[in-house]
Amino acid sequence: MSATPILDDDKVPVSAGDSIMFRYGIPFVQVVAPIIERDGILIALTPDHSPRECELSKLRGYVGNWYKHETP
Repeated sequence: MSATPILDDDKVPVSAGDSIMFRYGIPFVQVVAPIIERDGILIALTPDHSPRECELSKLRGYVGNWYKHETP
């Protein structure tokens, strides 16, 4: 079963294989997190931060806004 894409704060769909960007803290810490799918759930991987991963559907509760990250 494939996970349903989740919309970022610009209403752009995010799926497994994409990356997202968000900031947290004061001063801001910027994070670029790859998105994977595990058991039909989209997961943001953040190994250098705590928690080390988070369900993408719950991320806004922790950091507020997040956006699809387009790599150059």
